[in-house]
Amino acid sequence: MAPAAYLLEALASTVARHGPTEPKAMRTTLVEAYARSQRISLRSAGSVFSKLPPSEVALPGAVAPASRSKP
Repeated sequence: MAPAAYLLEALASTVARHGPTEPKAMRTTLVEAYARSQRISLRSAGSVFSKLPPSEVALPGAVAPASRSKP
């Protein structure tokens, strides 16, 4: 599949609105734009894009578990 400008436009507008540190907003916008363009369901469109790691989906204000490292 060739890259499409509608995805770049959706990503740019989301980053302009929310900043580059909101991966959930970026993914949601890309899924919605892809679904609209391809005329498929959001669920089908969501399967095209990578899932976010649990630490990226955490609720605002929630603290992600600390990683354990050996000294």
